[in-house]
Amino acid sequence: MAWLLDSRIEHGTHAQGSLGFQAFLEELREELDRGSKLHIMDYANERYRVRREVSSIESRVDIEIAAARKFIIHIENKLLAREGKDQTNREWRDLNNRAEQLGVPKTNRHGLLLTLDGSAAENEHFRPIGWDRIARVLSEFARRVRPRYVRMFARHYAEAVRRLAVTSHSIQEIPMAKKLFNEAEMYLLENWTDARLLENSLKAMREKYEEVCERC
Repeated sequence: MAWLLDSRIEHGTHAQGSLGFQAFLEELREELDRGSKLHIMDYANERYRVRREVSSIESRVDIEIAAARKFIIHIENKLLAREGKDQTNREWRDLNNRAEQLGVPKTNRHGLLLTLDGSAAENEHFRPIGWDRIARVLSEFARRVRPRYVRMFARHYAEAVRRLAVTSHSIQEIPMAKKLFNEAEMYLLENWTDARLLENSLKAMREKYEEVCERC
């Protein structure tokens, strides 16, 4: 998912700027702004960074999206596993420590627990979301994106995620997800013209699938 959210082309992302992050914010506006008092969509205009596997004092979170003095979002991804002991409580404390370092206001600190079925987190500050929501984000991104090869890639990714979400805790559909990921890779191979970007994007996609397998 970091591929979708990251706007930095040097990281092997989709080269569509903050479009993926914009779609993400639109879909999850209610979870990120429960009081409807924040300008959530402005986050996509900031100089934000996306990091994976961020280690802190008490925990390690899967994805961090943050802009100094503006906002911070931590995403904990539990694909086929439940929350660990006191996990989101520890992660919330670490999120606040990180936010203090970045000078982020308390109102702009967000935690999301991503699971197949949208299970609630132990810590109330971590808002639960299901992978079906991410599938919708990918589909919306695919609808808006201009390059045909990126659009097809996102559609394949969305379909793989949608199938995983539908199966809940079953792993029977994992081979189909692998097939879809492989098809997306092949399409990129046939259509991408920049060798360096192609290599980075394929690497990110393979790492994403390997992460899925490890959590199964």
